[in-house]
Amino acid sequence: MAKRLFKTLSSNLVIPNNVAEGVGARIFRLIGDQKAVKVLDPFILFDQFHMKRPLGLPDHPHYGMEAVTYMLQGTILHEDFTGNKGTLKPGEIQQMMAGKGIVHAEMPGSFEEETVGFQVFVNLDEKNKNRDPYYKEFNSDKAQYFNVKDALVKVIAGNSYGVTGPVQTCTPIFYLDIHLPKNYYFEQTVPEHYQGLVYLYEGEATAGQNQVNIQQYQAASFEVQQENTVNLKSGNQGAKLVVLAGKPIHEQVFNNNQFFYHNNKEGLKQILDNYAQMKNGFENCKTWSSKIQNSIPEINRQEYLGLLFAHKD
Repeated sequence: MAKRLFKTLSSNLVIPNNVAEGVGARIFRLIGDQKAVKVLDPFILFDQFHMKRPLGLPDHPHYGMEAVTYMLQGTILHEDFTGNKGTLKPGEIQQMMAGKGIVHAEMPGSFEEETVGFQVFVNLDEKNKNRDPYYKEFNSDKAQYFNVKDALVKVIAGNSYGVTGPVQTCTPIFYLDIHLPKNYYFEQTVPEHYQGLVYLYEGEATAGQNQVNIQQYQAASFEVQQENTVNLKSGNQGAKLVVLAGKPIHEQVFNNNQFFYHNNKEGLKQILDNYAQMKNGFENCKTWSSKIQNSIPEINRQEYLGLLFAHKD
């Protein structure tokens, strides 16, 4: 049997920014600034979100990326300008191709129970930026936890111990939710030529051959390396972790946090103009607004859109 070679993880931990998103939603944002985007290509955003009604994410646009949403707790309602609508429940996954343009709303389903989950934005390369938008949803039966000895693993994308996840993004990614009992050692192979991170969302753990100590809501990143195995060890509280990795596409990103363009700022400006003028993929804006956003006052919705387009890289 070939000897496993273990990855070295960066000791410069990724510390999330606690940011306000939408109208009152609370976000732990691990990937989102230009430095992290460059280091963790092809990912352009990774959030852990917390929200409950009447707050949420009213109608807003996207371009040039693919989003994967994975629910931990509560429910989230979604509705978009192509007619898609539905409700995500705990353990369920949504894959959204924004492509050449989409406008949608995401709202928590309850005034009492907090909605908690993860959302990842995966960049599209130049030849795929203008794909038609679509949704795919996977109920919890499509991605169940399975046992690797005493560990529990759920495969969202990629393959772990012979189990393949349901999500197949245009830009290939690898995405696991791993639960370890206390003081437990675990090894996970990551596809060759992928880079990414190990994120701890509950408990305590060390990761990598250099045993980087990760605290709750922190992540340790890894670049493309010859070594292809990540080793994890939980502490006295056990650990719940996300292993997220992807194949870099090596294209510069220009963005305003909603639209992600390649190579030049002029292209980003054109997409912004397309949205403002409701053309080239955004024609449905002329006649559409979601029903699920109506619990948010109009003035707050307009403030949210104003903040979105105040930021430009």
